Amino acid sequence: MKKVVIGAIGTAGDVRPIIEICRRIQSTCQITLVAPPENAPDLVDLDISFKPIGDPFGDVVARHDLKYYRQQIGLQFTQYQRCYEDCDALVGASLFFAGRSLSERYGKPYRHVFYTPQVIPSVRVTPPSAKRVTRRVAMNALLWRKHQAEANIIYRRVINTQRQRLGLAPIGDVTAYLTGAALLMILDRQLFDVAQIDHHPITQVDFPIFRDPSAELDEEAKEFIRQGKIALVSFGSVGGVVKNRESKLSRIVASLRSAGYRALVIAERNAQVGEALYRQHVPYHLLLNHCSLAIHHGGIGTAMSCLINMVPQIVFPQALDQFFWADLLAKKGLALKFNDLSGLPACLAGVKNNAALVSEMVRFNQIRQQAENADYSLVCG
Repeated sequence: MKKVVIGAIGTAGDVRPIIEICRRIQSTCQITLVAPPENAPDLVDLDISFKPIGDPFGDVVARHDLKYYRQQIGLQFTQYQRCYEDCDALVGASLFFAGRSLSERYGKPYRHVFYTPQVIPSVRVTPPSAKRVTRRVAMNALLWRKHQAEANIIYRRVINTQRQRLGLAPIGDVTAYLTGAALLMILDRQLFDVAQIDHHPITQVDFPIFRDPSAELDEEAKEFIRQGKIALVSFGSVGGVVKNRESKLSRIVASLRSAGYRALVIAERNAQVGEALYRQHVPYHLLLNHCSLAIHHGGIGTAMSCLINMVPQIVFPQALDQFFWADLLAKKGLALKFNDLSGLPACLAGVKNNAALVSEMVRFNQIRQQAENADYSLVCG
């Protein structure tokens, strides 16, 4: 059986789609997953090998320490060398910077997985470092130059230090290094067709929705849900680093209450503000079919989960590609968005009895019906 090592570094939104893919292809290849340690509970029912690497990703982000972050990146190159040497194929996902170098060192075929077109420099999309999405070609060209220069400052030294240790030539541009490999974009074409981007051929496959078969709702959450009119509120798995989070949560919860909703907030318990039920984690596949509304950060995993569960969503982007997804979903009529809390009341009013929004969600799901049968063996080459 083919031996495949998959390195997936990032938030839960980065790693869980890979875990779901592992679940679907585990009978066809022998998988070793290298990922941050907090992902271990999501793997209990999978027949794969798990290699935890580094510190929990949320802790890494919360430190705001560039030297520490570079040390964490260095671990990708130095740990589990035997796994990379013995595998038949190597796959990297999201912020797994070491993948291409390790594939060069050990002569293994390599593919890099990503979830947003903002990974590929193109005048057709704004880079993830920009908070305002634009379709102006000249502006996007300038923004990409800035983004690539910043990426080189942050990442190039640590990558080249490790490449030297591996006996490899230094790289000149980090973005070109990451996108020069065989690429696989995991994203529904009806949201964005990667063929729009001027780049060497990129394989595209529909986004897999993570489901944990062993997950359960606790009794308090079940009772809360039974009372109805539930609105999910989430800033994502690293929401703890959102600026002024408690203040934002307080205003969102209060606005929802005024509009007749009962908020279920995904956040650690020490973040509790206002009258709402707080949980650090709730499995979306058990929760969303009970929700009347979702207000979230704009992570593509959360957005896709809302879409397939037909939950009207209001997107409040906070960082990186979330601004891109908020803009795209709103333009396609699949969500409402606001960038400042002053815009929330209008969104809450606009989402009620919004027949056009419901119609677009129905159309989306009709097109997506074949996604559950997508060929994810492409991940392994």
